[in-house]
Amino acid sequence: PAETETTEAVSFTCTNPKHNHEGETVTWTAWDGTTGLSTAGHYYLENDASKNGGLTMKGDIVIDLNGKTLTGTAASFRFYLGNANTNLTLQNGTVMFKGNMDMTNAGSFVSGANVTGLALYISGVTVDGNGCPTTTKNAGLINAQRTGNVVVIKDSTFKNFDATEAGYGGAINLYSGSATLENVVFENCTAKNG
Repeated sequence: PAETETTEAVSFTCTNPKHNHEGETVTWTAWDGTTGLSTAGHYYLENDASKNGGLTMKGDIVIDLNGKTLTGTAASFRFYLGNANTNLTLQNGTVMFKGNMDMTNAGSFVSGANVTGLALYISGVTVDGNGCPTTTKNAGLINAQRTGNVVVIKDSTFKNFDATEAGYGGAINLYSGSATLENVVFENCTAKNG
């Protein structure tokens, strides 16, 4: 199953700056990386995983990648923030796209293009687009095009994303909102219009 309570004693540190867990015991639920999450909570990736398609996230979701790699194997692979006011925190691991895919249907690693009030927090994550081109979308490793969206990235690397045949955003396409970047590397990310 996609969401199962773990019986092991696992402990991670939530890096979402809006969460204050001081004095709390946080329950981390095992996640296999193959289905979206619609119940607010803290999850961790048990093992390296592959996903053929998109992952819809709803609510206040924290995912610790647990040092593992999540690989997208289809052109539609992405984290899709499906509702207004969805908060997604990704930390401590790698997200990679399989090579030689035209990402026409997705165009991004995280997308919430038509939703307002999204918050995305990324810490300690490497995202590798693996040179996969997107040819018809306003694209980027992060694509958030509506008012009030917040992007906070720390200690992370984004690399090898090709949007030279598309619109905007080789790495980040944020039309309206705020972005805070701290110790972030962008490597070999290109776009047609910047």
